[in-house]
Amino acid sequence: MKKFYFLVLTILSIGFFKAQGDAGIFESYAILNINGAGNVYYDLQATTGNPDFQGADLGTFNSGTESLVFAGGEVKTWKNGDADVTGSKMFYRISSGTPSGVFQNLTLGFQQDLGFGDQKWGTVSGSQNIIQGLPIGTYMIEVYSVAYTNKGEKYSSNSGANYRAYFTISSSLSVGDISNAKTKSFVSEGKLYTSQKGNLDIQVYDFSGKLVKKLNTNSSSNGLELNLPKKGNYLVKVNNEVVKIAY
Repeated sequence: MKKFYFLVLTILSIGFFKAQGDAGIFESYAILNINGAGNVYYDLQATTGNPDFQGADLGTFNSGTESLVFAGGEVKTWKNGDADVTGSKMFYRISSGTPSGVFQNLTLGFQQDLGFGDQKWGTVSGSQNIIQGLPIGTYMIEVYSVAYTNKGEKYSSNSGANYRAYFTISSSLSVGDISNAKTKSFVSEGKLYTSQKGNLDIQVYDFSGKLVKKLNTNSSSNGLELNLPKKGNYLVKVNNEVVKIAY
């Protein structure tokens, strides 16, 4: 009789713990497409042959002519007992300095049943060039993922700190800026003369788009000393006006 009761209690215990199932994320990846070179998977919560996203330097860009597309993401989820995963999303935001701003998100659709309760969710539908229009500076991309389950939201978030990678914008000149450069301003004897008044935000680029000099000053009828490192042809952006100069 004792053996019978023990067997019943064992079965009931197994049923109880099975009913108290849970779910979560056991792998996650961010997918980026840099300068149209194709989608590259970056490890978030994963250890594979892919490049690591956390702490990565994604490169230096011209935000007017180059691209960094957040193409998508992928997560792999697990579940047991009465737990169920009903959907997933990946969130990302761009900031400079202290992390701030609103997170964008991509819905990760169901892709594959991996067996034993494991599933794969993902998308490569993202098309936003996240560096377009960004001014010169250093930036951070923060990423985390969420799996939606009947046991609550489950996160892949680097223990709440989010996964972070970095990139630099060295130029914001576009092809249009160069081809439509105006000629109202000019340089004579090393000085820039411009018809613009008031505070001037001046950026000087060589013809490859590399920033050579940046200064913020007030306009002057006596001209502004550029003090460029060497003679040559340059593009000078004076507020919203772009001019070609020979220095």
